[in-house]
Amino acid sequence: MITLYARRDSSNSAKVLWLLDELGQAFDLRLTGGKFGGTDTPQFRKLNPFGKVPALELEDGRGLFESQAILRYLAAEDSPGALWPEEPVARARVDGWMDWLTTALVPPLGRYRKAAPADRAPLLDAVTAAFTALDAQLRAEGFDYIAGNDLTLADLCAAPAVHRWFLITDPRPDLPALAAYHARLRGHDTYLRHIEAVIS
Repeated sequence: MITLYARRDSSNSAKVLWLLDELGQAFDLRLTGGKFGGTDTPQFRKLNPFGKVPALELEDGRGLFESQAILRYLAAEDSPGALWPEEPVARARVDGWMDWLTTALVPPLGRYRKAAPADRAPLLDAVTAAFTALDAQLRAEGFDYIAGNDLTLADLCAAPAVHRWFLITDPRPDLPALAAYHARLRGHDTYLRHIEAVIS
């Protein structure tokens, strides 16, 4: 059985837990990181030399790290074509969105969330710009989900950030396409279980 080293309230861990649930994949969860510690042990560093969760230990003892690499591995291994398309252009679209989310959407949101409340206002502009761009793309494409009309790995990657956008209490613009997308995500029990119930 595979072993996942993670903590449920980590957005990167939550994406992997959601996918494992979608796949019905059996796994052993070892609570690691944050208040659980364990990321500095020699055993863990063999799986992820950078000491971050999640990390996945395969049955043969090999380790995988970085949440998006783990997502791609699990989707290719256990659900070929379903959440990560096999057709090259469709797969590249999902990958492109996953990369954009990591480089353009999540960093400004992370800076905003880590700042003291009194220092957040100037940081909100960059967060708003990123989510406005996502809203515009959702409107332009007209898809139900980010990369098409079916749930993909891109949506699993977007979900924690989208959830956190709607937790922002500072004044923010109404983004109708993003709100409709958020509502569709909330229609998945797996989203509610692994994102909304545990990510703050």
